[in-house]
Amino acid sequence: MRYFLSYNSHTYGPYLQREILDWWKVRQIPDHALICKVGSEDWQPISSVMPSRAFPASKKILPSKRNQSHAAISSPLDWLVPWRIVVSFEWLNEAGLIALLLIGLSPIIFVTFFPHFNAYWTVSVYFSILWALFLYHFFKTPDTRFLACIAAFLFTPLFSVATLLEAQEHFPLLQLDAATESSEFGTRFAGYVCGVGFSEEICKVAVVLLIVWRSRQPVAPSTAVLYGMMSGLGFGIFEGVFYQQFVNPGAGIEAGYLLNILRLTSLPFLHSMWTGLAAYFIGTARFIDNGRWICSLMGLLLAAVLHGTYDQFSGAWLGVVVSICSVVLLLIYLFNCRQLENSLQITNDIPANP
Repeated sequence: MRYFLSYNSHTYGPYLQREILDWWKVRQIPDHALICKVGSEDWQPISSVMPSRAFPASKKILPSKRNQSHAAISSPLDWLVPWRIVVSFEWLNEAGLIALLLIGLSPIIFVTFFPHFNAYWTVSVYFSILWALFLYHFFKTPDTRFLACIAAFLFTPLFSVATLLEAQEHFPLLQLDAATESSEFGTRFAGYVCGVGFSEEICKVAVVLLIVWRSRQPVAPSTAVLYGMMSGLGFGIFEGVFYQQFVNPGAGIEAGYLLNILRLTSLPFLHSMWTGLAAYFIGTARFIDNGRWICSLMGLLLAAVLHGTYDQFSGAWLGVVVSICSVVLLLIYLFNCRQLENSLQITNDIPANP
């Protein structure tokens, strides 16, 4: 069932009931919001339609149409051999079951039917998609566009990375990452921040700038953050493959294996956090009359400094501190912008107010 939402003189939707309930539970939707079933004109308080936020410790399960068919089962054979369910294909309606099947078995299926495909690309894409699904589930907003998430995820590895590499090939001034080999700390740190952090963050936020500044409707900062996260994960695919093929093998079998694991797990996640921070400032800049580019540049510099500082101290305790600070800082910004979005009413407007 799909519903329209209305609060703060704006109407949104329609959305699935479970989506609205998820947003309401985490207080992205205020308690005074009204809700209306698609095809109806009866607007009601959200609390009177949606289940309560607080689920009791024990509650009696009331019979439903779905449960009544199972209640009619009398033969033990029906429990042991659920043939009726198999032939009715009702189980195909369970989205969680299908997702579990695809996530759990897709590597086996792919390796079986495409045994000669590059293994590094296969594994990197698989883990990046897992991260993308996780972040989409937890950070999507009412105005998130799924196709924009896919575009952000694919644009960076397919276009932005190639553009950056081509530019570095023809413009020596962009080859500042060579400074990371310096024996002097200051020069090496500048190389990590400017040559690695700044150039890679520009590469990742390019698609966010395109989505935010070319959108006909304002893109909320929290939505821009999700697009930034997707772009960061897309970048993680390319970087992960490069390091697994050409860098990590030189560290030895055991160390190389651990480095490969990092390239599939924590490091793509950190890339998504840094790009999410830059995207937050880009999304906020859209609602600033003066200094929009300055605001966007501030976010880019913040992400570059965190990125470069982590690279400088990776493998040491200070690198762990920087990674934790990166995640906590983004979560603080997200919490702050969600509060401000509700008060400033900057989410996409949809007509048909009650």
